[in-house]
Amino acid sequence: MAEFGEMIGVSASTLRRWEQEEKLIPDRTLGNQRIYTEEHLSKARSLKTANKQSRQYISVSDVSLL
Repeated sequence: MAEFGEMIGVSASTLRRWEQEEKLIPDRTLGNQRIYTEEHLSKARSLKTANKQSRQYISVSDVSLL
């Protein structure tokens, strides 16, 4: 999982969260280890891009109230 996260630039906790949110569900081995395919790689890159685009930054300036 950590290796896959490094490939796309996200943490293992992000991968676990995406799995919990059913956004990216890896295949599993008989021993219950996660397996990520090329399809998962493509989907993960899309999720990462969508996440960046959904962030909004708000600039706040000091305002004096009379």
